[in-house]
Amino acid sequence: MSMPLRKDLRVKQKGFISTTTILLLIAIGLLALVEKGPTVPGVPIGASPINPLSLGTSKFVELASRNYTTFIVYRLRDLENIGGEICLYITVSPEIPYTVEESKTIFSILRNKCSKLRFLIADESTYSNPLLQTLNSSIRIEGSRIYRISTKITTAIVSRFLQNISSPYPLAEITVRDTHRVVLDKASAIHGGTATGYTYTSSRDEVLCVIDLEGEISRCSQLFVVAAKESIDRAELFVIGDGSILLNQVLLSNRSEYLSLAEDLLAYLCEENPRCVVVFDAMHYTTLSIRNVFSNPYPILGKLLQDPLTLIYIVLSIIALLLHPSTWLPPLIQWLSNVFTNITIGLASVLTIAISTWIMYRVLAGGTKVYPDQRLAEQIEEEVGVFAELRKSILRTKVKLSKQDFIAICQTLDVMLTLYSGYSLWSDNALNILSDLLGDREKAYRELKWIYRLYRKAFGESRLPLIVLWGRATKRLVSIVDEVGKRIGEKLGVNIV
Repeated sequence: MSMPLRKDLRVKQKGFISTTTILLLIAIGLLALVEKGPTVPGVPIGASPINPLSLGTSKFVELASRNYTTFIVYRLRDLENIGGEICLYITVSPEIPYTVEESKTIFSILRNKCSKLRFLIADESTYSNPLLQTLNSSIRIEGSRIYRISTKITTAIVSRFLQNISSPYPLAEITVRDTHRVVLDKASAIHGGTATGYTYTSSRDEVLCVIDLEGEISRCSQLFVVAAKESIDRAELFVIGDGSILLNQVLLSNRSEYLSLAEDLLAYLCEENPRCVVVFDAMHYTTLSIRNVFSNPYPILGKLLQDPLTLIYIVLSIIALLLHPSTWLPPLIQWLSNVFTNITIGLASVLTIAISTWIMYRVLAGGTKVYPDQRLAEQIEEEVGVFAELRKSILRTKVKLSKQDFIAICQTLDVMLTLYSGYSLWSDNALNILSDLLGDREKAYRELKWIYRLYRKAFGESRLPLIVLWGRATKRLVSIVDEVGKRIGEKLGVNIV
């Protein structure tokens, strides 16, 4: 007949790592995440190398990573971790202007870390010009817009015309190692350096013109330089007046000429050296912050609803930022600090602190108990020896026994069972092992149930039984251990003192 012990009578086994230690490790990890902060303070948009949407450049990063080691830098100190035989620094359509001091820092770090420097700047604005200036380059980006215009237009205002024609965007030939024919989008003329790329017209009825934001023509020509290169000291630059040709929507399109141009740029600037390190700038792009979304959500949501894929991307990115400890932990600590400050003012402050301290103790350390691990051979011998001395003291003199003596003898019984069977006194097989040794399953069940109840009482895990005579209980447990030891000795052919 099976008589399993009730689960509430069994002694709970504790893990080797206490709850307090686990909570402290979690707290340390949270503080480390807060200190480091998220990768970016918001959701990256625009031509950022970490933007996977149509207007991002993550596809260009993926293309570079196939043959070269790639890094994305989010802050200037990230450049300290970069070094190699050739370093290629890439910026595509930055949305935040470079400063001269910042440009000097970038150039200084890379010059000390890399044997050869290469720069690829694809930008239709003037934001990259401070970087070119710092590199002592003669190349400058004008920040203009070049369009194809019919020669039949006589007015200077052409904005309405541009909206009605199918493709006002100029054709261009850019020579890297091979010559690539592409269509530019927001093309800007550049000057300086050695020209390597030009816009051109497809018929005699067209002319290329620079048009401002109001649609007014400033100048026209049959040819504009849109790409140039230059060698300065240990650095070599390749500048293109249009970053749109490297966007995800272009590289993922069915127009293979853009992908071919991107691959040719990487191979040329890296000299097809597998030890080339490609560095993508992610510092000069605006981000959609959580504060902006919640402070004025309607204009943002209105734009996002036009593109479901972008909306999903933004929502998931914002959820990730909200879950990051740097977003919610500092405000939570500040709020708790304010609450604690308010409730500790006046006569109730001492009582509040006392109650809080008691709760923290009970949560973190109040339930901590110490249980014996499985003994090694020499430890087993020592445990049995302690039991033998305690038994002699009980037989010879009238000693006052306490619950600590009861616990010690329980541990001795645990050691004996483990030595005999490999199973602990607290294991599910304890009843079967004790039944085998005592030859009576009902007696074994009764004794084991009694041991568990008093052991829990000794450790403060149970209030029952209300009254325990520990001296009498300890003597009874000694007789059980004696009987178990005798049976183990007979079965193993050894003498257990």
